[in-house]
Amino acid sequence: MTTRNFHRPDDEDSPESLSLEPPTIARLLEIHVPTLIIVGDEDVRDILAIADILEAGLAGAKKVVIPGTAHQRARSGQGALRAGASPARTF
Repeated sequence: MTTRNFHRPDDEDSPESLSLEPPTIARLLEIHVPTLIIVGDEDVRDILAIADILEAGLAGAKKVVIPGTAHQRARSGQGALRAGASPARTF
């Protein structure tokens, strides 16, 4: 999904996307560290769904939804950035 944002058809040296084997989703149980998942309530559905999958699949994961922001925090304003810092401090 994100690689499409940076695809440049005029760049012949651009690397092709690689498929991971086994797929990353099947390897979630290998992660054994606390994980903070931060999303915005204005994120696209795919990002929100991925966040839900990560929270469900990672032991000890915590998802925080920041109101009034989307995935690209630089475009969402500093208020959203400060709001996201608070859960990270207490995680």
